[in-house]
Amino acid sequence: GYAPQRGQAIYTRPGAPEDLSLEVTRFRDFYRFFRELAGDRVPVSVSGDSGASRDLLVRPFLDGRVLYVLVHNRRGFPLYPARFSLGLEMGQDAEGRPVRVERTEIKRLFYEGDIPEPHDDLEVAGRLQIDMESEYVDLGDLAEIDLRGEETCLVRVHLSGEPARRDRVTEVSSYSTDTLLEIEPGKAICLKIVVPEWYGELSSAALHLGLARDGGFASNPKVAVNGKQLNGVDMSWSVGVKDFHTVEAIPVPVTALRMGENEIAVGFSDVTMEGFPKVVSAKIVTIWESGD
Repeated sequence: GYAPQRGQAIYTRPGAPEDLSLEVTRFRDFYRFFRELAGDRVPVSVSGDSGASRDLLVRPFLDGRVLYVLVHNRRGFPLYPARFSLGLEMGQDAEGRPVRVERTEIKRLFYEGDIPEPHDDLEVAGRLQIDMESEYVDLGDLAEIDLRGEETCLVRVHLSGEPARRDRVTEVSSYSTDTLLEIEPGKAICLKIVVPEWYGELSSAALHLGLARDGGFASNPKVAVNGKQLNGVDMSWSVGVKDFHTVEAIPVPVTALRMGENEIAVGFSDVTMEGFPKVVSAKIVTIWESGD
């Protein structure tokens, strides 16, 4: 029953206080979409144009002879579709036989229809489409899978055997204790985030920066980690959005990180901006690889 005022309740009592009977909401179906995810998180790399690693969130999990690949298109609904292909390296099973793909399936989670304005307008002809209602469908090919803006898909890959050796990854989130900081145009603010040393090898890192401003951003922020300027932050698509807020995942070179305290500088060069933008949250997510 978390946050019913924001539409995130799993059960509600619409007839309260006279009638206290429970009614199931669609939010339960949203959670159930992910119910099968299991196994070990395994390595993944995202390649493509300069924004691919920022725009696509990819999480693969190996559970015996089944590989689950969760993919989310971070770009906004409905203007930014994405297309991706999956390339798999499965190795050999315990008997030394090559592991092959036997069958592939997919199910999808996306919103279809008009955008509610305000967000709690129940008269808008829109609906969250959850494919758990029809379960998985055959995919056939792992090439050129299309996603709508903000769509999530779950690809299930059935393998001929279980890989005998696997590399595992561990994701570690390190948070800034500073939140809701206003940024004056022409000035930068500095956040500090402590990154602990983990086991294995540090393979990648990203800064997840929560930004907010009514009306969006006409210019992009300048972001640096320990003096290293980060690239690939494009927020021009947010111009004109009322009460805009987003979390941008910005790749960070592992050579720019320190094990211990890191300094994050955020600023805007546009001094004509009316209404100070805010840094709502900040965390560094590191990915560590280890094998067996």
